[in-house]
Amino acid sequence: MKAISIRPFQGSLYKRRNGKYLSADSTADGIYYMEIPLPLSPKRRTRICLHTASRAEAEARAYALAASPARPPVSVMLAILNACFRQLNACAAAHAPAAAPPAAPTPANSPAPPRVRLSDVWFLFTQRYEAALKSLKCYRHQLDAFLRWSTAAYADEVTRPMAEEYIKHIFSRKSTAPQDISTLKRIWHTVWPDCSNPWNTGLRLKPKARDGVFRYRRLTVSEAGAFLMRITRCHKEENTLDRRRTINRLLLEDLRDAVAFAWQYGMRIGSLAALRWEDFNPARDFFLHIPPKTRGVKPWPLEIPIMPATHKILLRRFRGARGRPAGFLFPHLHHAYNRNANGLSALVKRLMVGAGVLDDHRGRATMHSFRACFITQMDEAGVPSGITDSLTGHAPQNMHDMYSHASVQSKRDWLNKAIPPLPATET
Repeated sequence: MKAISIRPFQGSLYKRRNGKYLSADSTADGIYYMEIPLPLSPKRRTRICLHTASRAEAEARAYALAASPARPPVSVMLAILNACFRQLNACAAAHAPAAAPPAAPTPANSPAPPRVRLSDVWFLFTQRYEAALKSLKCYRHQLDAFLRWSTAAYADEVTRPMAEEYIKHIFSRKSTAPQDISTLKRIWHTVWPDCSNPWNTGLRLKPKARDGVFRYRRLTVSEAGAFLMRITRCHKEENTLDRRRTINRLLLEDLRDAVAFAWQYGMRIGSLAALRWEDFNPARDFFLHIPPKTRGVKPWPLEIPIMPATHKILLRRFRGARGRPAGFLFPHLHHAYNRNANGLSALVKRLMVGAGVLDDHRGRATMHSFRACFITQMDEAGVPSGITDSLTGHAPQNMHDMYSHASVQSKRDWLNKAIPPLPATET
């Protein structure tokens, strides 16, 4: 009768969850895994753990499980007898009376983890922890990052000082540092549940957030004009900032007109993207606007006067629309802001760098710089804080804002006095 072939399998270990396979060697953890045929269907084979580090014992147990009619060699029979004798000795030692029960380990005096190589930690973790394939991929990436950083070879060499040093390292370089620490803590707890976890106090080392907001530098009239000229040049000539990024011409048109609103009223880019045609009533010389960021603080709409510069923009856009316009005043800006606000901020930053408006000791140069410039110019012109707050939506004194109502004409007079006109650009 033909002998049944039994061999250490090559490839991956079978994972019960969703029938997935995880990459591992047949002796990854020092225990043999064999491929044996099923007794009732010899053409089908199965992968099974033999729970031994001896190849002879593994082959003997595999022959027994496969119920092979072939006669195993003498060495295999001797290995089976030796395994039986060791099991009997282990049972006798387990039932022998102990001299004194060991003391329960305390959190401060927990047993050291077994001598396991760090390269084998992932295999042991996947054998004991069930997770989705996407989560396992993320966990593996975070563990590999630690293994590349660490110089330790064994798991018991990862002490709390080493863990704290790595935590400080990733907090200074990665925004996902808390998730990485939680993953490492979960892996160590799964593999060594009874030992002290070096990652337990990791989140306490998270650096405190800076108080206040990073300052935004103000823009001069010449810098704002250079920024507008840069937008106009990209819209007319190149239509690209570089070879990799192509700019939408319609987005540049919206951004050019939105800069005029930001300079005149100090509006945020989110407020500019939220402007609607319904806010502009032809029967009024002002428009109503509720800033999205301060909606919970100041729920009533702001009365913002329509200035000559903004009136030209509204009139040009009204004539360019077919029929009575509706929806957002800057639709392409609104779409870009809601789809990818970070990408829009990066576009504005590249345009400012191209115009020569750079960051310096005064702060960052972004779209928010127009707001800082507006408030600074209003303060330098002697405008009362109530007028400025009624235009920007700031509410430092809630009760004062509740009882004080500045007229639209007074706002217009102060705007004419404080805000200089932007340099004219070719349309």
